[in-house]
Amino acid sequence: MDPIPETVDVLHRLKETERDPLVLAGLGALTDRVQQLVPSCVGLSIGMAESGLTLTFVSRQSRLSTLDALGYVAGADDDPPPGPVEVDDPLDPLDEEAWRRGSLAEAADGITSSLTIPLMESGAAIGAVSFYATDQDAFATRKDDLAHLCGAWADGAVANADLSFSSRLRAATGPAILDDQDRIDQAAGVAAEALGLPFEEARRRMRAASARAGISEANLARLLIDED
Repeated sequence: MDPIPETVDVLHRLKETERDPLVLAGLGALTDRVQQLVPSCVGLSIGMAESGLTLTFVSRQSRLSTLDALGYVAGADDDPPPGPVEVDDPLDPLDEEAWRRGSLAEAADGITSSLTIPLMESGAAIGAVSFYATDQDAFATRKDDLAHLCGAWADGAVANADLSFSSRLRAATGPAILDDQDRIDQAAGVAAEALGLPFEEARRRMRAASARAGISEANLARLLIDED
């Protein structure tokens, strides 16, 4: 599997700053091993809670359809792609098969199963890894193997929660998230110098101030930099 363009950008920038070493080691090998384990797996996303970043990888065979889907979301085409299944009748809340068909109707092109497994550290969730496949039963017997491979928590796995492959849309925001983080660091440096504070104390005060003001740290950073 290969990273989508936004993930390529994010990985290059993380490598330059060594901001998040968790994502820098062995991702290519990981995606290769996932495909060996589940041949019909065509997509993988890793989301990190602290940074808010999501990294997405897609198989070469599915890349065009995945990027086409992004084009539809961005409004590049007037008409949305047809879903693989059309469901006209209301869903019975007790009919699991009907719910599955409804999910398929909104699924990304070719995706018929997904599996999301939380990543844990010291008992706390630090992110999640999601897998996407073209085979409806691709993950039926592979949950534990995939969790072990990724160091994830198998008991927290959720099946078919993201057949629309929405994580790829979060991954597309990665460069903007890093831009905001750079702006916040710049503003913290300005505040630290102006107030004679250590950088980390300036960052702490920015977090507290943005929470009290009800605005994001990125917007507060813009105000501080503009006023400088």
